[in-house]
Order: sequence, then C-alpha cells, then structure tokens
Amino acid sequence: MSEASLARGLSSRQLQRLQYIESMAYWEGAVPRERVCERFGLSANHITKIVGVYRKRAPKNLDYDPSARTWRASEHFRPAVCDGTPEEYLTLLRLGLEDSKAVPMPGIIEAVPSAAMPIPHWPADASCLRYVTRAVRERTGVSIEYQSMRHADPVARTIWPHALVYAGFRWHVRAYDGLRQRFADFVLARICKAKPNATPSPSPPALDKDWHQEERVDVVPSPKLSAAQRKAIAREYGMTSKSGDWVWSASMPRSLVGYFLRWHRLDDRNALSRVTVRNWSEVRKLAFDGEED
Repeated sequence: MSEASLARGLSSRQLQRLQYIESMAYWEGAVPRERVCERFGLSANHITKIVGVYRKRAPKNLDYDPSARTWRASEHFRPAVCDGTPEEYLTLLRLGLEDSKAVPMPGIIEAVPSAAMPIPHWPADASCLRYVTRAVRERTGVSIEYQSMRHADPVARTIWPHALVYAGFRWHVRAYDGLRQRFADFVLARICKAKPNATPSPSPPALDKDWHQEERVDVVPSPKLSAAQRKAIAREYGMTSKSGDWVWSASMPRSLVGYFLRWHRLDDRNALSRVTVRNWSEVRKLAFDGEED
C-alpha cells in the first residue's frame, strides 16, 4: 500500500502519530504503549485505537507481544508512511535534542525561504544503525568491524552501546568497548559491519562516569575585542552578563567536552577566535590530545 493510500482519510495529526509509531517500530524494533501515551498525552485505550488504524492499513508490519505489552516490528516489516532512511531517524533525534518542543515527524512547510550551509552526508548503513539502536534498548551487544584512525585496517570488536551522540556534524555511539575494556565513543559512519550479540554488557551504563557526570565550559568573548565587539559576540552566542562579563556557561556530559572544544575551535589557544574559554584550567584535561578513535 502506498503512502498516499495509507494516508487517505486521515488528518495530519493522525498521520503524524502513525509516522511516529512506524519510526519506533522500524528503528527500535518495538512500540511500548507507555512511551506513545507519554509522547502524545493520550490514554492507553486511545493508543490502542491508533495502532489498530495503522495495522488495518499496514497489516504485515506489527506483531503484538502480550508478555511485554508492546508491539514489535514483524519480519515482513516494510516502511509505509516513513522514508525508512537513516537520515530520517537521525534527524528526528537531532530535532529532539535541539528543541524539546519539536514534533516527532514534522511536515514539510516552506512558508519562509531558507538556506543552510552544506554539511557532509555520509552513506549511513541502515542495518548497522538498527542493530545499534535496538542494542541500546535491549541492553545487549553488537559485534562490529570498526575503522579506527589509530589502525590502518578495520578491527573486529564487541561493543555494548547505551546512547547516540550528535557532535557537530557526525553521529557517535557511546558504548562499552570490549577491546579496551572501557567506555568510549565510536563514529557511526566508521562501523563497517555489524551484527547482534546477545552477550550482556560486562559493565552497565551506570558506571560510565564521563557520560553521567557533567562539566561546565564557560565561553566568553575574546579580550582582544573592543567592548562593542564583545557585546556583539555575546548576542551571537546568547551569552548573559555576569558580574560585568559576558559568558555562555555550557553544561554537558564530560564525554562531549572534547568535541565541543574542537567544534568551536576552543582547543586551539593560538587560533584567531572571537571566543575563548574562561575556565580553561578546569576543562583542558578533557580536550583531545590528537585524533579521537
């Protein structure tokens, strides 16, 4: 059934909810009733009706698991209202990170002409992403071949992912690394191959201190600028005035500080930057000393 025929007779709100359900099923493998209720502020009975509408129009896509009280993607699943591309799912995650009010599946509205700076679009592997996102949900592992910048050829390793991270223009997987026996980041596009590994993690995500502990980076205008220039830079970065100084106090997991410093060129103390880090002595230990893995 085509997307146009599936959408026939549905309001935009109903279609949006079906798209959200399908996206969860396709990428994460399951549609927990409680999560959909929370997202849309609806009762369990209402969600059951919405899923019923979807199953009537895409009958081969979902199977109900009564023991877990959840719907799961069937082995015959085919996207019916979504594109089914990695870019679509990752864009949804990014929208959620940048704007908590962003709708789960925004419609295409071009009321105002706009443009954006081009960024690299790497060819993400859909199966790798699905294995990773499902491993995050199920708390299981993934056996991968990973092309690190520290090795000439891909290296086989097992990771136990617990989060996805957007760092500038690349997506990373935060995971426990069985090879180095510590938590680390893996660039999603550098995962060459992947397959499920049901082995439980040797270290639970709660022990990933650099993920759970936050660090504050105080970004301020360069002291080399004039007062008027510093004020202009403060407006650009949304800085606030504290004790007569402009500052952007950016808090984030410690594991993200290195990416943050590199993205804003704050790790190069000799760079001709219009901003600098006021508390450099506190955060310099988290800056990358070379190429990350």
